[in-house]
Amino acid sequence: MRFFKRVLHSAGWVLAFSLTTAQTIDDSFDVRGDCNIDQRGLLNNFVTETLDLVNTAIRGMVAFRAGGDRIMQENLLSYFKAKKTTAVSSIDEIQGTYFENFRVAPKTQSADWHSSYHILSQSEWGVPIPRLLQVENNLIKNASYCQPAKRTTPLKASFPARTLEQVRDFLSGNEQLPGGGGKPRLYCSSRLWVRKNPGDIEQGQDGKPLPPDGQGPKTLLRRFATELSEQIDGRAPVVFWTDQYNEYLISNDQGGQYFCDNPDRLAVTDDSANIIPKALIMCPSSFEIKPGSRPGRTTVIGDTKPNNKQNLDELEPRSLTFLHEVIHVVRGNAATIPERYGLFPAITSARNDPGFARHNPDNYVYFALSYWFWQNRKYDAQGNTIDANSDQKGTKYNFANGKANPATVPP
Repeated sequence: MRFFKRVLHSAGWVLAFSLTTAQTIDDSFDVRGDCNIDQRGLLNNFVTETLDLVNTAIRGMVAFRAGGDRIMQENLLSYFKAKKTTAVSSIDEIQGTYFENFRVAPKTQSADWHSSYHILSQSEWGVPIPRLLQVENNLIKNASYCQPAKRTTPLKASFPARTLEQVRDFLSGNEQLPGGGGKPRLYCSSRLWVRKNPGDIEQGQDGKPLPPDGQGPKTLLRRFATELSEQIDGRAPVVFWTDQYNEYLISNDQGGQYFCDNPDRLAVTDDSANIIPKALIMCPSSFEIKPGSRPGRTTVIGDTKPNNKQNLDELEPRSLTFLHEVIHVVRGNAATIPERYGLFPAITSARNDPGFARHNPDNYVYFALSYWFWQNRKYDAQGNTIDANSDQKGTKYNFANGKANPATVPP
């Protein structure tokens, strides 16, 4: 018998970016019958917007690797604390990138693993690299001449590019999820998880009540004594049960008989070991513009012009919840939980604990949305949207610090 603890959120490198056919939710998920036709339509829109977000970010990281794109540099620094060393006077001086655990074979030593950040002076894709700069705390700690071993494994999934690649490939139907089991199931039901009382008898994996033992009845209070004694985000815990999976969920008490009754709950991903395939539950509130007490969200991505210094999370589209959850799906909850929710907690995590930020879904969510606005929205003097890539002078907004900072483009 497994249980899992959830606290839900406020939302959620290759050169082939365009898709020849539009992707739909059915390419990646087994959408269950409880999702109505309107919800299915929105889910298709979420897929389209999510692919737009991640492909835009991947393009930006490719440009960054090629030695340019100052805005991408600022976003990588803000959301993941990835930065180039101060020993380099210009971003164009290094044709390289940041990554973790790249395997190299020094000339005088056996193959070794370097776990700190590195900058390579040439390509990292298996060609000879004459010089490796080992960088820690923005300073060159060690320089050595190396011959890289042929790379047979991708960059660690904690690196921003690889995570977004996984999202893109999964939604395009090209990514096999770890553990197998076929397409994850997607539910839109508000009645999948039902609240249980601490005195209820524990149910087994067959859904039947467990018989008593020498210590008496096997109640939920007995089974989850430790979990029910710990608050979750300042609230008392509560146990939910699903007949669909014969599994328990422990979350904070936000009222209601069913898990999705509280409109502040948006979604949850379940990849417990005994759940094959995985499951994504999109609560009805995740499809709404203003779910519960949360700030309003935009109908589609980019349909609202930013105000100067406006917070990025005030402009988030509904599809951001979906992107957040798909990161859980492709990476697995073990690699993405515990997590921190919200724009500014994500930025703070990058500043104080970049290792945590590279596993935190909301860092990817707001990183992708921030860069998308810069690449895809430009406004004329009257506030009308104009071609973001044209030579026409207009205003773009840089959200690298979480707030809308205007810039005239071209200057």
